[in-house]
Amino acid sequence: PNEKDKLRKEVKDSSLECHRFGAKILT
Repeated sequence: PNEKDKLRKEVKDSSLECHRFGAKILT
């Protein structure tokens, strides 16, 4: 796999976790 794609996936995953975490706090 491409390094850049791997990095992008990690960023996407972490931002997704962050979003879920934030949503958990809001509700």
